[in-house]
Amino acid sequence: MAGAYPPRATLCLVLTFCITLAFAAPAPAQSPEKVRLSIADLSFTFLPHLLARDVGIFRKYNLEVELIYIGGAVGLAALASGEIDYSGSPDPGLLAIAKGLPFKVVMLTTKAPPFYALGRPNVKRVQELAGKKFAVSRIGASSYFVARVMFQRLGLDPDKVTYIQAGSNASRVLALSTGSVDGSVFSMPTAQEVMKKGFNLLGAPKDIGQRPHGGLLVRAERIDKNRDQARRMTTALLDSMAYIVNNKSKTADYVTAKFKIERDLAEQLLSGDYLWMLTMDGRMTEEGVQAYLDEAAQNNLLPGRFSAKQALDLSLLDQPGRK
Repeated sequence: MAGAYPPRATLCLVLTFCITLAFAAPAPAQSPEKVRLSIADLSFTFLPHLLARDVGIFRKYNLEVELIYIGGAVGLAALASGEIDYSGSPDPGLLAIAKGLPFKVVMLTTKAPPFYALGRPNVKRVQELAGKKFAVSRIGASSYFVARVMFQRLGLDPDKVTYIQAGSNASRVLALSTGSVDGSVFSMPTAQEVMKKGFNLLGAPKDIGQRPHGGLLVRAERIDKNRDQARRMTTALLDSMAYIVNNKSKTADYVTAKFKIERDLAEQLLSGDYLWMLTMDGRMTEEGVQAYLDEAAQNNLLPGRFSAKQALDLSLLDQPGRK
């Protein structure tokens, strides 16, 4: 009969079918979390960070990471104010923590900085820099501290050198090329490109020894409020280091394009000075970090001795939950 209602059993079947379809339908994809991560420069120090963004490793952990090029005191101020969420430069962060800023180092990607000291053609040994001008990015930046350590280890009193703030790698290349300075510190691969122009190698990463450099620095409150996000950030960087080691050919291709260098040089850098710098597990010995802090105190960069335990929180690495 027209207009008759369907039997109760039919209604139940239809209702059950609709419910099943509703639960079977795929849930809408969760939007990736937007994160602002600062790195000081385009250098091999931040290769794990750059690669994690560009090959999609951060995205695998539902993170949309914006890289902000900012370092030194300005970068630390931006982290403290919340303008950025994470910093890839834990070495100046350690000194900031010792001075009272509420940060924590949650991982270390490199246990040595990829820095080289170069001199003009008339400067053949590091000891010849005594009484001469030497370019760093900024007084108080990593390049400044690393240069001092390198000089001391190679037998040159670091206080006998005049340090000139020259800014970026490109600005330091110009300063060295024009004779404004007698030497300069450069990160890889800039150092290798400059050496091709006839400038002398005075010191290399292995002359520096182990010291905290690249990694992840974050405000302590962020660990408390968004621990899961911080864990995913550290895990992504662990994956990125593994990618570098396990995919050398693809990494060399990436480095060639990213840094605009010849592929042979990219392969040479990765197999030579770079791979041994990676921590692989995000850790360094507490003694190594303590030595860095003690050195800073001895150079009057800190008011007194500060315990590395107060600066480190590596607990996010204990259960990385890698995919």
